[in-house]
Amino acid sequence: MSISNRLFILMLIALCAFGQTWVSQIVVFGDSLSDTGNFYRAVPITSPPWPYPGPKASNGPLAVEKMADIVGVQLHDFAWFGATTGLGNYRDQGNQTTLVQLPGMTTAYHAANDPVDSKAIYVVWAGPNDFLTNGFSAQTAATAVTNIIAIVTDLQRRGAKHILVPGMPDIGLTPFAVSMGIAGPASALTDGFNALLLASMPRSTNYFDTAAWMRQIIGNPAAYGLTNVTGQCFNYATWQPCSSPDTYFFWDEFHPTTKVHAIMGELFAACAQTRSGGRSSHCRSGLGPDPK
Repeated sequence: MSISNRLFILMLIALCAFGQTWVSQIVVFGDSLSDTGNFYRAVPITSPPWPYPGPKASNGPLAVEKMADIVGVQLHDFAWFGATTGLGNYRDQGNQTTLVQLPGMTTAYHAANDPVDSKAIYVVWAGPNDFLTNGFSAQTAATAVTNIIAIVTDLQRRGAKHILVPGMPDIGLTPFAVSMGIAGPASALTDGFNALLLASMPRSTNYFDTAAWMRQIIGNPAAYGLTNVTGQCFNYATWQPCSSPDTYFFWDEFHPTTKVHAIMGELFAACAQTRSGGRSSHCRSGLGPDPK
């Protein structure tokens, strides 16, 4: 390798490192798509056994973990398996407006009560559990969006500068929705939810279109090394996983495999650190209506 090429590579490395020095940490509020073990540590799982090899709802690291690894900072995770966007949690019959014991995202957000770090990236990502607890309706979507925007707005009011709000995955593509015969309506509700969320986002926030990205992968799985994007790796009849999880999109009826989380985490990291859209067409940056 020539000296000029070496210098060029070193310069790129230095620029990448310099570009990430403003990030102090990643802080996450959400549900099972981001929970790295809060639910698992709080709730003894006995019967039926926990269908995951670790404390997360997948077979390995989640998207937010991959994101933190790429950025090179610590992850502070306040997400909870089963959390709605509101007060309660699906896993103990809580819902958007009712807290039983396990927290929803709004409850977890207020309980965290940490000072806001202007150099942190905040990820606010939830929604699917709202429909499981409060019904598949436009009103459920509207309430969920209101809850998400309330957290984002409060973070900004308290000094947060870098907020990533991923949209809701396409529920209609999950093995759950397909098996229940509600794929079409669930996809329509997903689109309605995400359109309202996108239209409601405050300025200077970043949005990742998770549903569109999910459809892109499922529409062309071979490009991502996947062969099964409709079934689930974990078999509840035998309580055993498949032999090749890295070829599956879904680990269970709702949650992606760690292979898919890794792809998503790379895009989250790029989207969260940009004001120009990043390298993904699914990242929309600096959104929101003009201030009045």
